[in-house]
Amino acid sequence: MVVLAAVIDSLRKEIETGAEYTSKSSNSNRVEIEAAVALVVVVVVVVVVVVVVVVVVVVVVVATAAAAGGAEPNIPGGNFGLVALLAVAYLSVKYVRDSYCLSKTKKKILARQAKAESGKLKLQRRLEQAKIDSSIPELCFGDLQQRLQRGDLKAIDVLLAYQAKALEATRELNCVTDFIEGAEARAHALDKLDPSERGPFHGIPLSVKEAVGVKGYDCTGGISCFLDDVRKEDGVLLQVLIKQGAVPFARTNLSQAQMSVSCSNPIFGETCNPKDKSRTCGGSTGGEGALIGAGASIVGLGCDMAGSIRIPCHFCGICGIKPTPHRLSCAGNYTFGQGIVSLVVVVVVVVMVVVVVVLVVVTAAAAT
Repeated sequence: MVVLAAVIDSLRKEIETGAEYTSKSSNSNRVEIEAAVALVVVVVVVVVVVVVVVVVVVVVVVATAAAAGGAEPNIPGGNFGLVALLAVAYLSVKYVRDSYCLSKTKKKILARQAKAESGKLKLQRRLEQAKIDSSIPELCFGDLQQRLQRGDLKAIDVLLAYQAKALEATRELNCVTDFIEGAEARAHALDKLDPSERGPFHGIPLSVKEAVGVKGYDCTGGISCFLDDVRKEDGVLLQVLIKQGAVPFARTNLSQAQMSVSCSNPIFGETCNPKDKSRTCGGSTGGEGALIGAGASIVGLGCDMAGSIRIPCHFCGICGIKPTPHRLSCAGNYTFGQGIVSLVVVVVVVVMVVVVVVLVVVTAAAAT
């Protein structure tokens, strides 16, 4: 752990800025923009809630006035007509939701799950034909780094050993969402480098949280509406680590919207604790906690605002580093703002439905 911390500290300035890794096409202010959008949506929700309160007050006033005048609300069909109207509206909305929205989402999720499983099967076939040194995952980070730097171990051999271990772990724990294509090619390229060109992370296999942007892969945060959000380039922090010799090989599961201390979402399912499969591995970076805790990854990349790294580390018996907020670049990753906006949108829809129902009641009560 001390060796890893020293390596990261040596890259501090490069990781903090990440300016040279952000292409002109990427939005370096994405986090700030999403935070602003989230704030606007929150304001909208507050306004809608105020409207609901006002409508409820109007209902009470109308009902009180009707009771004082001894008048009966003139509702066609009486109370039964009002209930029938609301029932028809509810069933209509439910039919459209079930037959179109949920069906479409379910198909996208099933297709995404099939794609992930296909990648795991392809990797399994490749590993069956490879020679695996199962003793490599037993090395600590310091020993592994030194042997790779000296050339005692090849990057491809280390990668294959961890791929095999991770494939075995995810079959039991469901911790890996995808095995990254091109990892073998990157490892072979590293093995051809001159010793003087080796970076501090030379040949180190790296697992990354699903929320970390990886070129060619979606970055959903466990939310189905982001299934088509395929990244055109790696996140800035990942680019820095790749430049220093790291080999990203697996993407790991997380809690939905990164807002839970467990690790489950509708796309990739639930991840178990490597010490006890009947218990949770923690969240939101639970896939990393489970994979590293099972000895199937030596170092992983996640994110932490309210314990998302610290909680899985505690649950799975491993160590983690939680940097100071805003010290490392989040450009290119799924960010907290996306989750906030998604959840707030759901709240807005629910509140609007309540407003419509209340307005129907008010209209019926006022028609005296």
